[in-house]
Amino acid sequence: MVQTNSNPDCWSSHKLLLSIVVPAYNCKKWINKLLESIDFSYHSYFEIYIIDDGSTESFYDEVKPWLDRFQCIKYFYKKNGNWGSVINYVKPLLNGCWIKIIDSDDQIVTGNFPRYLEYLQSEKVQKSDLVITPYLMRHLKSNFDTLNSFRLNKKGIILSSFDSFIFHFKIVTHHYLTIRNELFQTLIPLPEGYIYSADNCLVYQCIMRSKTIAFLPIDCPLYIYNVENPEQSTALNNIMRNKGKYVNVINDISSIPILNSVGHLRRKILYRFIRSMFYYAVLIFSLDYNSTDVEKKQEIGQLIDVLFKNMSKKVGKHILSSNPLIWLIYQKNVKIIVYVFRIVYRSMKKGMIKAIRESNV
Repeated sequence: MVQTNSNPDCWSSHKLLLSIVVPAYNCKKWINKLLESIDFSYHSYFEIYIIDDGSTESFYDEVKPWLDRFQCIKYFYKKNGNWGSVINYVKPLLNGCWIKIIDSDDQIVTGNFPRYLEYLQSEKVQKSDLVITPYLMRHLKSNFDTLNSFRLNKKGIILSSFDSFIFHFKIVTHHYLTIRNELFQTLIPLPEGYIYSADNCLVYQCIMRSKTIAFLPIDCPLYIYNVENPEQSTALNNIMRNKGKYVNVINDISSIPILNSVGHLRRKILYRFIRSMFYYAVLIFSLDYNSTDVEKKQEIGQLIDVLFKNMSKKVGKHILSSNPLIWLIYQKNVKIIVYVFRIVYRSMKKGMIKAIRESNV
């Protein structure tokens, strides 16, 4: 059970323990599933901000019954500006000690919600700037879940200074994160107008600015991230249609002022973070490549120029040149690049098929 102390030290300077932010755009068939996954018997501990980012469907009609039932749910409508604009918009409104962002087409693990609230009030978590919580990736078509976790601990909470966090580092998404409000308020505004990847700017800033991170145990996943949904912004068809904006996202991440003064360990994280986006961008362009299309060939060349310039400026050319795959990319032999990355894509698909088979055993 969640502690009944109505005003513990960990959130005495805030009205509530937790603020849940729900960015929403044309998700009326998903929003009920999200709200149904939240245990409202603990409503005195949290608030929910549903920010309608200019939906063109009758989204409010789906939300209104929930607004009538629970005062802790607040609804705001704004002009469409995509994910980053929602976070910028809601920042001054939040009253919780902790901030959790849940996309409107995802859910939470209902049974773990009370335990999660209790962890947020614990003495160890009080000392942290950021909380890392395991999450489930739910494959809708294939009908199986995969657990995403740092696997540092099976029981209890582990506190980690940033320097030790580097040794366990892998690419972090916002699904992992619960952010202390004080840290959240210091973040510079996120880029607006992108249908995907603005969350990378949020995640990167949080990791760079946090001093202490709390890892919750792997048996307490909270977030359920739905994939294989053709309507979501991260669906391959939508990414392909908006692939050119990936360059803008890399530019925005590279221009965050804090990057200019980071230490050696954090610079390594910056390199891994941007490198992963670099690979992904080249992969997307490679899948769309046609050897007879001169324009597409020029697209890949321009992409490589922009991304490599940003990476070398921030992490150093000597680090880049030591990576064989990046060295290959920078040679700009488009046919070889496309060949390699299509092999990578096929390997990823095989890995997915293997995971599905193992989950059914």
